[in-house]
Amino acid sequence: MNKKTEIEKPYQEHRNTNNSTNILDDLEVGDILFCNSDTLTSKGIRMVTNSKYSHIAIYLGDGKISHSTKKGVITESLDSLINKSNYIAITRHLDAWSLRRKEELKFFAEEMQNTKYNYNFMSFFKAKYNEIKHEKNITKKLDTYFENPFKTREIPESVFCSQYVLECLYRVGLIDDSFVVAYDPCTISPKDMINYIPIGFHVGYIKNENISIGEDDDFWNKDKYYELVSK
Repeated sequence: MNKKTEIEKPYQEHRNTNNSTNILDDLEVGDILFCNSDTLTSKGIRMVTNSKYSHIAIYLGDGKISHSTKKGVITESLDSLINKSNYIAITRHLDAWSLRRKEELKFFAEEMQNTKYNYNFMSFFKAKYNEIKHEKNITKKLDTYFENPFKTREIPESVFCSQYVLECLYRVGLIDDSFVVAYDPCTISPKDMINYIPIGFHVGYIKNENISIGEDDDFWNKDKYYELVSK
């Protein structure tokens, strides 16, 4: 790991580490990782969405993450993601990831490997247009769904980062068909994921030791995982 990092748990004592082992010990399969970085595309997405976050990945365990990048859907090391990010916010579903769901996530990540990427800064405006169009037609879409709720949903041929993570949650059964119809994954930004999607509770941050996270962070006032499990 090139950066000295720490994992910061809200309302708990900070723990500093120079190695990946201690950081990985705090992560669980299915954790969602929201990334802040300084690439031009990331800055543009953050500016337009008024969010600190522009990219999302999902943790597979054993120090590996899966996400949709310009290379397509790939599996790579958590260290690689950390080194590309200023900091990462982590969310976790409470008591949701059974062994079966963990295995299904890994299988789906393998199935989606090399699926084309479908996003850049200009694509954001297309996504916003699709979102407006979707909202206008949502009643019709829901009516169509409930007329045939057992229709098989096809795997997308290309995905962007938040769309891919939503597809992961869908494939393991954490969100259902009606939810996917109501919140079309191809219209959802990282900011939308934080505000509207059941992504679980805020676990903490993985960050460069020199980074300070303030009250303007998207997760500052979100429910804290460690507060809930300690009750």
